[in-house]
Amino acid sequence: MEPETTTNPVEVEDDIVPTEPEVETDDADQSDETEAEEVEEYAEVERQGKRYKIPKALEAELLMQADYTRKTQEIAELRKMTEAQRADLIQTAELQQQFLDDVASVRSVEQQLAYFKDIDWPAYQRQDPQGAQADWFQYQALKDQHEDLNKSLQAKKAEWNSRIARERDTEVEKALAEVKKAIPDWSPQKAAEVTEFAKTNAGLTDAELAEITNPRVITALHEFMLLKRADEQRRAAAKLKRNDEIKPTPTVSGGTPRKALDDRRSVDDWMAARTKQLRGRS
Repeated sequence: MEPETTTNPVEVEDDIVPTEPEVETDDADQSDETEAEEVEEYAEVERQGKRYKIPKALEAELLMQADYTRKTQEIAELRKMTEAQRADLIQTAELQQQFLDDVASVRSVEQQLAYFKDIDWPAYQRQDPQGAQADWFQYQALKDQHEDLNKSLQAKKAEWNSRIARERDTEVEKALAEVKKAIPDWSPQKAAEVTEFAKTNAGLTDAELAEITNPRVITALHEFMLLKRADEQRRAAAKLKRNDEIKPTPTVSGGTPRKALDDRRSVDDWMAARTKQLRGRS
């Protein structure tokens, strides 16, 4: 009979949690992200006098927004200018129409006054006292009306001339500003030089020059003046150089130049000719 073998079961503790396998960190992915952050480029933009650093990917969008804002402001300024110009044109048209209406009224009154011009008032008074008196009153009223219309016409004419002068002054100021942008050293002296050049070389008169308000014409005249001056200086320098290259051969005063002795002569002939030459000097 085999002996009984007792097996003791192994007790397993309930509070022991099986260890989970550790998840390895993907160092390669983190390295790639770090490199991506380091590679990201930045750009500088300016806003209200200050510069800011932003991701370069946003630069185009911000520039587009800035361009849109600038164009919107330009359109608004242009709209304001257009409205001002429209109002100015309307006012000019109204003033011109009033002027023309006054001229027509003056002409109409003058035609009516012509009817009374050749009337013999004493004879008319004797023939028809009541009719003469009525026409006389009408004649005097027409003369007063003619005088008032003339005063109004002269006032509108003065206003019109003043308006034209103001508009011209504005045009001249704008043109001067554009010219100064194109010609930084522009000055009254420079303007006088261009004016004199235009009269001398382009044949323009003072009256024609006074009407020039286009800055491009003024700039073109200035460039023409500079080019002509440069060409004149180049020509003068070339002429001076030619004069220096072509100089007359210096001559000895006091007679014709000596002839050289012929070395092919014999010694006695050469010495005789040389002695004769020396005696001729003394």
